[in-house]
Amino acid sequence: MDVTDKWQSMTTSEYAALEIALGARLIATRNMWWRRVRPCFYRPLLPYCELSPGEVRPPLASLLGGVQHIVPAGVPANSHINLLLFDTPQAYSLESLRAGSRYHIRRAMRSFSVRPIVRLDEFISQGYAVYLSFYERTHYSYKKERTDRRHFAEWACTIFRFPKVRIYGAYHGEELASVSISYLVEEVLYTATFFSKSEALDEYVSDLMLHAIRERAAASENVRMIFAAHAGMERGLDEFYLRRGAKLVSKPARVTMNPLALKFLKTFRKDRYGKLGIETHEGYHE
Repeated sequence: MDVTDKWQSMTTSEYAALEIALGARLIATRNMWWRRVRPCFYRPLLPYCELSPGEVRPPLASLLGGVQHIVPAGVPANSHINLLLFDTPQAYSLESLRAGSRYHIRRAMRSFSVRPIVRLDEFISQGYAVYLSFYERTHYSYKKERTDRRHFAEWACTIFRFPKVRIYGAYHGEELASVSISYLVEEVLYTATFFSKSEALDEYVSDLMLHAIRERAAASENVRMIFAAHAGMERGLDEFYLRRGAKLVSKPARVTMNPLALKFLKTFRKDRYGKLGIETHEGYHE
């Protein structure tokens, strides 16, 4: 694999433009981008950024719902946000992994080669079949419309409008078996999207794709951290990352909510209330 093929860093504004183009609901207030994660509820676009309460200028709509953000050490917190991170990317090597993981990657290397996907027509023609196999296996509900070829092509065209997004494919010969989409925002690398053909999973293609990303990041001086995801993902994905060296980092956070919205969540949507990570009701502060 060519580890010299690296990412160009996006600014936060460039990243916001990408997310908006992909359908995210963002709003900017005083140079801070916020993501709407639920109606009238917001978190910072950069999930790991730390904000003191005096710095927060949330969207007006949050008065009906609320906001949550990580706070610096020593600042009063009433909740927590759990992140899956690779925090020392330059320390990575194949030999740093456990024996089982090394075996899986080396086995996958015998079946697949990883290289950038640079042609839109190839991504659409071969990537669509890969995405359908992924959907048939997982029934992944987010952006389900991409199972329609026209919508998949529109999504692909949007991605290719942003040249700093890197798309890698794992190929069995000339046949695409897996896709990984990633991008570098400032100094943080996002492993944003991954999907593969079901039969390729038996040959450990997912281990190989993560290895390819981490190996390239290790050779990149401008990657300070790899952000894998918010913890709490479905389909056992937390465990996938944790078993391959990611750290589960629990960050102190502050949630500020409309009292009626908070009571509604506690009473009728306990699942969503639990995801806020509020320590105790007594510890909650308006």
